[in-house]
Amino acid sequence: MSSTDATIDRSAKLDREITVDGEAIPGAGGRVHLVGGLGAGLRAAGEVLLGTGAQVTASDRSNCDTPLPDGFRLSTGHAAENVPCDGTLVIRSDAIDDDNVEIRRARALDIPVLSYFDWLGRISADRPTTAIAGTHGKSTTTAMLGRIMRFAGLDPLIVCGAAAPDRFSGGRSGAGELIVEACEYRRNFLKLRPSAAAILGIEDDHFDCYPTRDLLEESFESFAKTLPESGRLLVRHSCETSLRIARSASAACVDTFGFSRSADWSGRLGRLRGGCYDLTVCRRGRPFCTTSLRVPGRHHALAATAVAAMAADRGVSAAAIARGLAAFTGIERRMQRRVSGGSVEIYDDYAHHPSAVAVAIDTIRKICPTRRLVCVFQPHRRLRTERLMEKLAQSLAAADLTVVTDVYLAREEATGGDSPAEVADRLARLIGQQHCNVVRSSGRRETERRVLHRIRPKDVLLLLGAGDVDRYFR
Repeated sequence: MSSTDATIDRSAKLDREITVDGEAIPGAGGRVHLVGGLGAGLRAAGEVLLGTGAQVTASDRSNCDTPLPDGFRLSTGHAAENVPCDGTLVIRSDAIDDDNVEIRRARALDIPVLSYFDWLGRISADRPTTAIAGTHGKSTTTAMLGRIMRFAGLDPLIVCGAAAPDRFSGGRSGAGELIVEACEYRRNFLKLRPSAAAILGIEDDHFDCYPTRDLLEESFESFAKTLPESGRLLVRHSCETSLRIARSASAACVDTFGFSRSADWSGRLGRLRGGCYDLTVCRRGRPFCTTSLRVPGRHHALAATAVAAMAADRGVSAAAIARGLAAFTGIERRMQRRVSGGSVEIYDDYAHHPSAVAVAIDTIRKICPTRRLVCVFQPHRRLRTERLMEKLAQSLAAADLTVVTDVYLAREEATGGDSPAEVADRLARLIGQQHCNVVRSSGRRETERRVLHRIRPKDVLLLLGAGDVDRYFR
């Protein structure tokens, strides 16, 4: 038998033998090692596997600032000895390549290796799956739907890229349907086999793998076509691209959601309190349920409308949906309010795309309409910042004072092209041309010093970015 055939045979054996309640979960009940284990996806995978009785080890270059769950053992840094000799499976993040010392060690030990999305694909092939895709709102919508499904006693398996505050991950092991965040990066969502899906909207992003708009749209069209004829697809009514892609989907049932009354599922905003809306969700023009949200902003009300539609399709009652939405208190770094000393309030948000930045600033204006807003923005990835610079500047100019840090490179290399500092300098100049007060900084200590020198009593400080800006001002 060739080495390739042997690998295929081991993977098939893994799928046949490792099951939970009759549903295959690669690694369940075994000894699993996660390479890059502090990434949001692998954290969730680790918790799912722990729930199946697996022993889980992990390695990552970073340290964990959240208490580890029982049974989850973390090593800082990558080393061959981190891989257990009796391991049954290794799962790696997208950031880990074939030359990683732990991947080489796993293969030398004849331990099957799966990427995170290959692992998810194996699960989705063997149980009903709802995949939530789109440029913005995936994590919130996934967590919100999972919360309602749990509230209704449906025991979902949840894999979400963000956790509730003070939790280790957004993962949960369950015997029911898989509720999963479907990321378009590197076309990873095409590895899933959903029976239902949502497309929350499509905007230009991930320019390293989608250099043209056509390639991005083709990827989402392929995703929509992964649905079977019996599947259900929900798309955002106000996104023309999503609507066009929906027309090419295989699924016989396609619904729309949004704030427009012509959407199949429409959200009607009511009283606004502390930035949070009362919401009535209508089904084809008729009131379906009314609830009071505990998460602020129109974007959360939009997500709640989509979630109500998906939960209703699964037979959850209107009353249970209303109670579940009212009980949802949000996830980490999505308009998360920090406890702060003195009179300055601090909010933290993951927004790094122009439209998400605009939504975050607008939401703060509704929460604290009379307060001065100081925004610290950490640009995320050099290529994204360069491509979206003018739109970023327009969005950030809505703050009273914007502090721009160096670009957070993430997966990018530091060499080649303009430096992270030079790209951030250009962004700051553009913001200044929008007649907004702007300050440039470099690194955590300098940013904290510059902000503390300018902050005033009663100000609101908003931290924006997908890098490590959430660690500032701790």
